[in-house]
Amino acid sequence: MRKKDRFILITLCLLHTALFSCNQPGKNSETEKPLSAANQTLPQKTADTNFPNQKTMLNAADTTEKSGLGYLKNYAGKYPYDVKLFDNPELTGRLKKLLGNRYQFFKDTWDVETPIEIKNNIFKASACEAHNCDATNFIIFVDLSTNTLYAGIKEEGQIKKYAERGSDLKELDDWASKD
Repeated sequence: MRKKDRFILITLCLLHTALFSCNQPGKNSETEKPLSAANQTLPQKTADTNFPNQKTMLNAADTTEKSGLGYLKNYAGKYPYDVKLFDNPELTGRLKKLLGNRYQFFKDTWDVETPIEIKNNIFKASACEAHNCDATNFIIFVDLSTNTLYAGIKEEGQIKKYAERGSDLKELDDWASKD
């Protein structure tokens, strides 16, 4: 009788294991790894049929964000690093063209940041070289109403201003004349 009891106990254990270990929520049966958000399909942005112009409005907003630097207005109060400011190809392409061979120094030395500001439709981001802020610092201005980019580099006390279309910006001049 003992063999029969042991057989029943082992059978029940195996049955229990088989029933409760299969198809656990959050498990992928092929790899037994938890599902991540990356493996799940997210809903796509769609227009509501009750509002016929919504699709047009969404497309217009997407176009504005992709063309020019208008997207920068969403960054007020945030730090350039947090919004990955230099990861946008539109901005970096224009900065490279504007700064020429100084771009790499600008990007490599840009370190200690201040929060992004937007005043009177002028975007401002600034930073300095770590442990050398007084002598080496940087600034970016964008006139959001004209989509014009400006930058300034102060390196070891020497200031150089850069402007698209050769235009002037009072804020850039004020930054350059601070000392």
